[in-house]
Amino acid sequence: AWVGCCAFSISLFLLDDFTRYFLHRLLHRWPVLWAFHKLHHSAETLTPLTIMRTHPVEGVLFATRSAFVQGLSVGSFVFLFGDKATLATVFGVNGAVFAFHVLGSNLRHSHVWIAYPAWLEHILISPAQHQIHHSNDPAHFDRNFGVVLSVWDWLGGSLHLSRNVSSKISFGLGQGIKNAHKTLLAAYIAPFMDIRKILSGDASNTRKSSEDGYATTGSHDIRTLPGRQRYRHGEGGLI
Repeated sequence: AWVGCCAFSISLFLLDDFTRYFLHRLLHRWPVLWAFHKLHHSAETLTPLTIMRTHPVEGVLFATRSAFVQGLSVGSFVFLFGDKATLATVFGVNGAVFAFHVLGSNLRHSHVWIAYPAWLEHILISPAQHQIHHSNDPAHFDRNFGVVLSVWDWLGGSLHLSRNVSSKISFGLGQGIKNAHKTLLAAYIAPFMDIRKILSGDASNTRKSSEDGYATTGSHDIRTLPGRQRYRHGEGGLI
């Protein structure tokens, strides 16, 4: 029974964490999805409540992902082990996830710099690494997508260790980029306006700067990095 319990718990954890990483990466690399996700990154001060600063469309995407993962994992193990398929939980939470949060992950959205040893940051995302992910420095854009495990970033070439940060980090979309999310209404409406301009392909409203790595669409600035630029211009894949 314990073998099935461990296999179920570990499999669910790995599949859940990988799909979170993969969807998060898509949110950054695909301009249409970035239009929604940049609401989260527009926060210039991080607090534990910043995790709730998301667009409803992004919430639907992550809820759909969760339903797929839960259905696939639970269905597979119930089929294989029947009613003996149980999870190792602590207070109703997957044991691995609980242990990770105890290590300080709840401070990832804060100004508290908690870094792990370099070897551990190749395995687990430290709070400092997630703060790097929120940095407004273009050198830190599209880094550290992982939620619990940083192995995915390591394999995907997007890992950035905290020891490689030499100066204090500031948060937000980036210098020179207008924050169009100052009110609740603007936060909900702005992404759709950005998407309309992206899909229209109006070259007169879109300019790309190879110097600062930004593209400006109409009155809204959209951060674009090579991956997004490749997809927008049909030169590459989603990720």
